[in-house]
Amino acid sequence: MFENEIFDLIEKRKSTRKYLQKSLKKDDTINIEKILKGIPIITPFKSLNWNYSNSNFSTGKIFSKCNLEDYVSYGFYGEIIILSLTKYGYDTLWNATKKEENSPATLFFGKSENKNPKILNFFLKSQKRKSINEIAKIKSIQTPQIMKIIEAGRWAPSAVNKQPWYFEVYTPDEINIKINKNNIRNINYIDLGIVISHIYLASIYFYPNSKIKSIDEKSYKIILK
Repeated sequence: MFENEIFDLIEKRKSTRKYLQKSLKKDDTINIEKILKGIPIITPFKSLNWNYSNSNFSTGKIFSKCNLEDYVSYGFYGEIIILSLTKYGYDTLWNATKKEENSPATLFFGKSENKNPKILNFFLKSQKRKSINEIAKIKSIQTPQIMKIIEAGRWAPSAVNKQPWYFEVYTPDEINIKINKNNIRNINYIDLGIVISHIYLASIYFYPNSKIKSIDEKSYKIILK
């Protein structure tokens, strides 16, 4: 999907709240339609009908109607869109307050007013992320591939930066992803989908036949193949 770009895109992805351009131009429309047409369907997640439009907050916005039972799917596919936008040079923002009717969150995108260099953006993000020891229990051999995949999950964005997930690795061919059971809010299921997206995309870089298995509504497993 993103091939060898995935780790660079995860590092480049930046949440932005101030945008220069406040309307879609022809090139933007072409890019967004190409991105939305290229969204893969990945089991076990439900395909969603994504729409886009102009925004008075950013250059444009992307959204879909979604029921609560599909919030994990919303986060999973939404983050694929976010990383695709990053690939096209857009800055982005997940936002659950400025949302469309029957949509749990909006994906805003555009060019940022912030001109911080890449190294500074990376430093600022790293200061806000939990350590691997806080979010992961790794009992199997800590291969470089496993650690790189877990690191990709560590960089996933979440509502108010709660990072409400936990990873467990008991064998070298499986990664368990769970949402913390304390104080769960509906929006945290979108967070779960976002982090699964990061883990899966990093996994298929090393293990192209990796699969996602749903254990229950709060936990999933990536089977590395």
